[in-house]
Amino acid sequence: MSKKSWIKKYPAQLCLYMLMSNIEYGCFYIKRLPGFRPKQIWISLDYTFAEDILKKLERINKHVKEGTIPEPITSYDICKYCGFLHICFPDFVGKEIEIIDEIEIEEAIRKTEELKPAYREYNKQLKAWKEALKEREKVIVGPYLVLGKWVDKKAYSVPESRYWGSKVMIKPGTEALREEE
Repeated sequence: MSKKSWIKKYPAQLCLYMLMSNIEYGCFYIKRLPGFRPKQIWISLDYTFAEDILKKLERINKHVKEGTIPEPITSYDICKYCGFLHICFPDFVGKEIEIIDEIEIEEAIRKTEELKPAYREYNKQLKAWKEALKEREKVIVGPYLVLGKWVDKKAYSVPESRYWGSKVMIKPGTEALREEE
């Protein structure tokens, strides 16, 4: 079983399909784009694993029926991908969470999250037309005059440094801890 939480769901899904179809063996057919070499991974039905999954589903259905929320887990590796992080705010072991009330920072984070799709689309379009016009020095496309040339880069070494990395854990459109004023 993989250590990566987002990969663990695939064997569970296949195991349940095998259980529902009453078959002993299942196959993952994986096609990796870089090598174009397909790979088959055969697994046999593990009844203990299937039973554990069914028990988990029973607990989930019970919470849904009763309108309750289960106890949060404390694994950052799983929580960082969870769509419900903004609801439970689990205590990450060994770390204290500082809560600040700064509208300007909140707005800046919201705006950067809002702009992410536009930034990605911009880069995609930029790459597309630059690739299409590669090695063409002067081109008119509609109202645009595009000038191109080869640019030589000088190689240099980047000095070792240290910086502070940050990740936003709440997706845009969700309500966090802020109450309406």
